[in-house]
Amino acid sequence: MEKGIHLIFLGLLTAFAVSILAGSQDLKFADEYSFGPGFVPVVIATLMLVCCVIQAIRLVRATPAEAAEDRSKLPPNLAGLALAIAIIGFGVASMSLGSVFGPVAAILLLISWGVTRHPLPISLFVSASTTALLYLIFSVWLGLPIT
Repeated sequence: MEKGIHLIFLGLLTAFAVSILAGSQDLKFADEYSFGPGFVPVVIATLMLVCCVIQAIRLVRATPAEAAEDRSKLPPNLAGLALAIAIIGFGVASMSLGSVFGPVAAILLLISWGVTRHPLPISLFVSASTTALLYLIFSVWLGLPIT
Protein backbone atom coordinates (compact mmCIF):
# COMPACT_ATOMS: atom_id res chain seq x y z
CA MET A 1 0.00 0.00 0.00
CA GLU A 2 2.69 2.46 1.02
CA LYS A 3 4.80 1.61 -2.03
CA GLY A 4 1.82 2.41 -4.26
CA ILE A 5 1.33 5.78 -2.61
CA HIS A 6 5.00 6.62 -3.16
CA LEU A 7 4.77 5.57 -6.81
CA ILE A 8 1.67 7.76 -7.29
CA PHE A 9 3.52 10.70 -5.75
CA LEU A 10 6.52 10.08 -8.02
CA GLY A 11 4.13 9.92 -10.98
CA LEU A 12 2.69 13.30 -10.04
CA LEU A 13 6.17 14.81 -9.68
CA THR A 14 7.10 13.34 -13.06
CA ALA A 15 3.99 14.84 -14.65
CA PHE A 16 4.88 18.20 -13.09
CA ALA A 17 8.43 18.01 -14.48
CA VAL A 18 7.14 17.06 -17.93
CA SER A 19 4.73 20.01 -17.85
CA ILE A 20 7.60 22.35 -16.97
CA LEU A 21 9.62 20.94 -19.86
CA ALA A 22 6.69 21.31 -22.24
CA GLY A 23 6.02 24.86 -21.08
CA SER A 24 9.63 25.93 -21.53
CA GLN A 25 10.04 24.63 -25.09
CA ASP A 26 9.35 28.07 -26.58
CA LEU A 27 11.92 29.75 -24.31
CA LYS A 28 15.46 30.25 -25.53
CA PHE A 29 17.83 27.90 -23.67
CA ALA A 30 21.07 29.84 -24.20
CA ASP A 31 22.27 33.01 -25.79
CA GLU A 32 25.62 33.60 -27.40
CA TYR A 33 27.16 34.80 -24.16
CA SER A 34 24.73 33.90 -21.38
CA PHE A 35 21.89 31.69 -20.28
CA GLY A 36 18.49 32.20 -21.82
CA PRO A 37 15.14 32.34 -20.01
CA GLY A 38 14.57 28.64 -20.66
CA PHE A 39 17.76 27.49 -18.97
CA VAL A 40 16.52 27.25 -15.38
CA PRO A 41 13.17 25.53 -16.09
CA VAL A 42 14.74 22.98 -18.44
CA VAL A 43 17.58 22.14 -16.05
CA ILE A 44 15.31 21.95 -12.99
CA ALA A 45 12.72 19.80 -14.80
CA THR A 46 15.41 17.48 -16.15
CA LEU A 47 16.97 17.05 -12.72
CA MET A 48 13.53 16.43 -11.24
CA LEU A 49 12.88 13.73 -13.86
CA VAL A 50 16.23 12.06 -13.16
CA CYS A 51 15.57 12.09 -9.40
CA CYS A 52 12.06 10.65 -9.91
CA VAL A 53 13.41 7.84 -12.07
CA ILE A 54 16.16 7.00 -9.57
CA GLN A 55 13.71 7.06 -6.65
CA ALA A 56 11.20 4.91 -8.55
CA ILE A 57 13.88 2.32 -9.31
CA ARG A 58 14.96 2.27 -5.65
CA LEU A 59 11.35 1.97 -4.54
CA VAL A 60 10.56 -0.89 -6.91
CA ARG A 61 13.74 -2.77 -5.95
CA ALA A 62 13.16 -2.35 -2.19
CA THR A 63 12.21 -5.45 -0.30
CA PRO A 64 9.31 -5.34 2.18
CA ALA A 65 11.78 -5.53 5.09
CA GLU A 66 13.58 -2.38 3.86
CA ALA A 67 10.29 -0.56 3.49
CA ALA A 68 9.29 -1.50 7.05
CA GLU A 69 12.62 -0.18 8.41
CA ASP A 70 11.98 3.26 6.92
CA ARG A 71 9.01 3.88 9.19
CA SER A 72 9.88 6.07 12.12
CA LYS A 73 8.23 5.66 15.49
CA LEU A 74 9.53 9.00 16.77
CA PRO A 75 7.04 11.57 18.03
CA PRO A 76 6.59 14.71 15.91
CA ASN A 77 9.27 17.34 16.35
CA LEU A 78 7.14 20.22 17.62
CA ALA A 79 10.16 22.37 18.47
CA GLY A 80 11.43 22.03 14.91
CA LEU A 81 7.99 22.90 13.56
CA ALA A 82 7.81 25.99 15.78
CA LEU A 83 11.29 27.03 14.64
CA ALA A 84 10.33 26.60 10.98
CA ILE A 85 7.16 28.66 11.48
CA ALA A 86 9.15 31.37 13.27
CA ILE A 87 11.72 31.50 10.47
CA ILE A 88 9.00 31.72 7.82
CA GLY A 89 7.32 34.51 9.79
CA PHE A 90 10.66 36.30 10.14
CA GLY A 91 11.22 35.89 6.40
CA VAL A 92 7.85 37.33 5.47
CA ALA A 93 8.35 40.27 7.83
CA SER A 94 11.89 40.92 6.60
CA MET A 95 10.98 40.72 2.94
CA SER A 96 8.10 43.13 3.45
CA LEU A 97 10.59 45.60 4.91
CA GLY A 98 12.80 45.25 1.83
CA SER A 99 15.64 42.95 2.83
CA VAL A 100 16.04 39.43 1.50
CA PHE A 101 19.24 38.57 3.36
CA GLY A 102 17.58 38.06 6.74
CA PRO A 103 15.43 35.18 5.49
CA VAL A 104 18.36 33.73 3.53
CA ALA A 105 20.55 33.75 6.63
CA ALA A 106 17.77 32.23 8.74
CA ILE A 107 17.08 29.45 6.26
CA LEU A 108 20.79 28.68 5.95
CA LEU A 109 21.04 28.53 9.73
CA LEU A 110 18.04 26.21 9.89
CA ILE A 111 19.48 23.90 7.24
CA SER A 112 22.96 23.82 8.74
CA TRP A 113 21.88 23.42 12.35
CA GLY A 114 18.61 21.55 12.07
CA VAL A 115 19.14 19.32 9.04
CA THR A 116 22.86 18.60 8.82
CA ARG A 117 23.26 18.74 12.63
CA HIS A 118 26.30 21.01 12.71
CA PRO A 119 27.06 22.59 16.10
CA LEU A 120 25.47 26.01 16.57
CA PRO A 121 28.72 28.06 16.27
CA ILE A 122 29.59 26.34 12.99
CA SER A 123 26.02 26.83 11.73
CA LEU A 124 26.17 30.53 12.59
CA PHE A 125 29.49 30.82 10.74
CA VAL A 126 28.14 28.97 7.69
CA SER A 127 25.04 31.14 7.63
CA ALA A 128 26.92 34.42 8.03
CA SER A 129 29.68 33.60 5.54
CA THR A 130 27.28 32.31 2.89
CA THR A 131 25.02 35.33 3.27
CA ALA A 132 28.03 37.65 3.02
CA LEU A 133 29.20 35.83 -0.09
CA LEU A 134 25.76 36.17 -1.67
CA TYR A 135 25.80 39.88 -0.86
CA LEU A 136 29.22 40.29 -2.45
CA ILE A 137 28.17 38.43 -5.60
CA PHE A 138 24.83 40.09 -6.20
CA SER A 139 25.31 43.58 -4.79
CA VAL A 140 28.99 44.36 -5.19
CA TRP A 141 30.10 42.28 -8.17
CA LEU A 142 26.94 42.24 -10.30
CA GLY A 143 25.64 45.58 -9.04
CA LEU A 144 22.08 44.32 -8.62
CA PRO A 145 19.77 46.14 -6.23
CA ILE A 146 19.14 44.00 -3.18
CA THR A 147 16.13 45.78 -1.71
